[in-house]
Amino acid sequence: AAVSFFPAEDMVIAIRGIDGVQYGGTARFGAMVSPTDGSVGSSDYVISDARDVTEPFTPGALRGGTHRHEPSGDGQWIGFTYNDKIMEGQGKNLRTIGVTKLGIPVDVDDGLGNQDGVGFTVLVVKVTPQAEITPGSDDIFQGSEDSWVGEKGYQKEDGTWQRARAFIGKTVTSTGAVRNEVYIVDIPEDITVAGPDGPLEGTATTFPMPPLGTVQRRLTYSDSDCGGIIRCSLDGSRIAFTRGGQIHLISPLGGDAVQATSLAGGATKPWWDPSGDYIYSVSDNSIWRTNVIEGDAQFGQSERITDATLYPGSAPDALCVAPNGQWIAFNRKVNRGDGTTVNQIFTAPIPLP
Repeated sequence: AAVSFFPAEDMVIAIRGIDGVQYGGTARFGAMVSPTDGSVGSSDYVISDARDVTEPFTPGALRGGTHRHEPSGDGQWIGFTYNDKIMEGQGKNLRTIGVTKLGIPVDVDDGLGNQDGVGFTVLVVKVTPQAEITPGSDDIFQGSEDSWVGEKGYQKEDGTWQRARAFIGKTVTSTGAVRNEVYIVDIPEDITVAGPDGPLEGTATTFPMPPLGTVQRRLTYSDSDCGGIIRCSLDGSRIAFTRGGQIHLISPLGGDAVQATSLAGGATKPWWDPSGDYIYSVSDNSIWRTNVIEGDAQFGQSERITDATLYPGSAPDALCVAPNGQWIAFNRKVNRGDGTTVNQIFTAPIPLP
């Protein structure tokens, strides 16, 4: 499930359960396979993230389940959401976010549910149980809906490039209400050194902690929830998210968010055109294209690019634009004729602007 292609290699990564262990949110990993060499559906897969649930825990290995794996633009990193088996046993099953840096193999001790991995894996987002959060602070009790920022990160004010992931964090307002906000976490190139919050591998009573140089920042302060999976432009300059039923954009450097869409039926599930000039979203049972060229007189204008009358009541989902910008793929639920529905993959040509 939740399959992602690598950007250049003949390789995909997907969720897989752990042999001999009951499948669940804290017992799964990223399995890397070639879709063309016959390894799909076989036991011939590569384990991306090591797992070690027996003490002593191992730096570079986590203790639970990784999910919704996403290769970076250079194919050298994998981002994912995560739930921790050890902390689940203490009633602290908090979803958070981690990364694997491929090419740094990690070996762990033998044990039921333990397995080696081909990359060094850490958590990069710090979460705090909701009851322990100071209302009005930037602390979060969940991180999810994450995405890489740009193909190679974003450009900082000094001109250097910073690898990062943007995500939705659940925080607590000063009045005690739960609010979903946009966050970003800067990720150091060297993730093998523990940071000030604790060991990378965690302890029997604490979560694995982010590496030295990890910086977690809040980008939005909203009067209504932000939501949806974060999507970032390929150049890393803008982050798209949903708020108030429309798509908004914000810089990874911070500042005010800009509303991009104003569709009568609202807009969800953004996906960027490779050019960075347009965003695709779902509204009124259709896919729409919206101009997001900064300073352009047509900024915010949208056009419908798929037929709303096809498969009524089955809105497009999981948008994905081809690298050449000429086709868009998506899911729809299709009635099988026996009263049940199943997701199918559709494609549609993208007209010239």
